[in-house]
Amino acid sequence: MTVQYVESLNRISGDITWTEPDVTQVWAEYIADNKNWIEKMGGNFHLFATGGEHPEVLGAESIQLWHYNGARIQMMKSLYD
Repeated sequence: MTVQYVESLNRISGDITWTEPDVTQVWAEYIADNKNWIEKMGGNFHLFATGGEHPEVLGAESIQLWHYNGARIQMMKSLYD
């Protein structure tokens, strides 16, 4: 569903999009794993919000916003330690 949301936001007119559909698909696959990747390095998150910025767009309900606990310098430190 996230792919549908991003594709809808990128659609200019009809089937014309700002971003090629295969690029959007790859983005969705990798972005979905970012949270797990950071957690494996010791980071932790809390769910900040659900739903896309544009709730009327197909797939908006699939969007989850996670906030890194101890953001800014703490996050960067966890990536480099």
